[in-house]
Amino acid sequence: MPTSKVILSNGEERWEVRYRDAGRDSQRRRRRFVRKGDAEVFETEIKRRRQLGDMAGSQWSRRTVSELAEDWFDLYVIPNLAKRTRRDYQVLLDRHIIPRLGKLKLRDVSTDVSTASSATSSVRARVGRRPARRSPCSRGCSATPRSGAA
Repeated sequence: MPTSKVILSNGEERWEVRYRDAGRDSQRRRRRFVRKGDAEVFETEIKRRRQLGDMAGSQWSRRTVSELAEDWFDLYVIPNLAKRTRRDYQVLLDRHIIPRLGKLKLRDVSTDVSTASSATSSVRARVGRRPARRSPCSRGCSATPRSGAA
């Protein structure tokens, strides 16, 4: 987790610290600072938290998916999106995300959890469904009779 100098596309310099919240399996993060001293202080704080075991216990990782979804909806969806989009997002949250993932802590969510959840829901959706019937013309036949046909 070294502090490194980054040159932005507009030519400005920033100091970047790259780190992980909770070890190798957690998401990579980065934070940029104008001053090198600020970046080094932040890096030292991250190292201290890691030694104390405090990274996995940060305020964000203790929140649930349900709490995050509620905040996201209130702070982003309502002020920025159209009425119909808001309604559709609310339905998705209420029917799919909250029932399956809502009680999980954010630190417990990974691609494995979300993949397993979506696989379970797709299996549930297929159970009990009859295969779709195909009409004879669904294979590309023409509805008009051929010339010369008796």
